[in-house]
Amino acid sequence: DIREAFLELREYDVPYHVRFAIDTDVRVGHWYTVRCHEGVTCMERRADLLQRAEPRICAFDIETTKLPLQFPNAEYDQVFMISYMLDRQGYLIVNREVVGADIADFEYTPKPEFEGPFKVHNAPDERSLLLHFFEHMRSAQPAIYVTYNGDFFDFPFI
Repeated sequence: DIREAFLELREYDVPYHVRFAIDTDVRVGHWYTVRCHEGVTCMERRADLLQRAEPRICAFDIETTKLPLQFPNAEYDQVFMISYMLDRQGYLIVNREVVGADIADFEYTPKPEFEGPFKVHNAPDERSLLLHFFEHMRSAQPAIYVTYNGDFFDFPFI
């Protein structure tokens, strides 16, 4: 019954950060000046700054080895590919201990508005693959990471 769903919703169900944003009128996508003086924090919305921030976004996915009919296990399985998009440029890092041949740069454009030139790095082993990925992320410093099931698989695995 839909009425029961609403009756069970209480204020304590609202996460703290959402309640704070509502109470203090903090809105996503606006610029603020934040000052802290003697333990008191003041936030002032900047009406003079209208340009939206364009955060750097990295969308990535990993591929791993696994035993037949088993789920991958980070204890003994390896990452053999990491593919990611950053600033409209695709990247593929390949673990050559698992993949039998070097892969050349390529393009994957599923639709004209989604161009996908890919630069490929053929790494000699899993360690080199991960180091290459981490070094690129460290230098690019994306503000947002996008994954499919990354919180429960990709991040814990790597």
